[in-house]
Amino acid sequence: MNEVSKKDAISFFCDKCQNRIQVPAKLAGQKGKCPTCETALTVPDQSEVEQKTAEPETDEANSEEDLETPDNGDEQATLRRPAQKQTWEFGRRRSTPIRDLFGQKLFRLMVTVLVVGLAYLAFITWAGRGGPKKGVYFMDTTTGELVPVYGALAEKTPQKFQNGNEGVRAIVYSCGQCKGDEDMRIAYLEKWTPEALSARESGDRELLDTLFQHDKVIRIGHPKSKKWFNLASPESEWLLGVVRNTKCRDIKFANECFPAPK
Repeated sequence: MNEVSKKDAISFFCDKCQNRIQVPAKLAGQKGKCPTCETALTVPDQSEVEQKTAEPETDEANSEEDLETPDNGDEQATLRRPAQKQTWEFGRRRSTPIRDLFGQKLFRLMVTVLVVGLAYLAFITWAGRGGPKKGVYFMDTTTGELVPVYGALAEKTPQKFQNGNEGVRAIVYSCGQCKGDEDMRIAYLEKWTPEALSARESGDRELLDTLFQHDKVIRIGHPKSKKWFNLASPESEWLLGVVRNTKCRDIKFANECFPAPK
């Protein structure tokens, strides 16, 4: 292919995709196809190009296209794409899958935050309908003992027990019938932040939503180490999946345990 000097070339843009094309000036008036979108086009005269004073700038090293005429003198011109990878500022780019764009780790984190957010909204709706229908387990953080809590008190975590110790919500599961301490295990602990608990007691839903957006509503705790994590953290994601991922011998899935109704 003959080299195209800039002084003997016509540079113009495809009307459809706005890709910049450079061709020899002798091809003015001939027809061809855009190498990017394959739209039929006609090479303009140099005088027509000079009239366009607001022509956009692009990286010539990446986005210029060469036009050459076959040796047989055919009027139909063909456009050839340079060998290097093309990049350009103007025109449409190919769409990129979300997982490739953000990475799989960030994609999983987004899914986790979405699931937790839906669970939080469901909890708010459920709690607003008169509280739990049955008791729940709390764990005494000093003794490690499981304590059944009923009624409105079951919605407040953490809370002070009569013995002065702090109690936090405990999610308990079993591969059996949830009968006795030996049959039950604690999957994770749960408590509200002081700011979220205050906003909930005052009925400030707007503040609760703001706190939720900044991951300042619920903390998830490890039952043995007593370490607490943000709701959207990888540690919380693992703890929240303990019940779901537990493999039991006699039943397919582990059961979440609740104290007997009172």
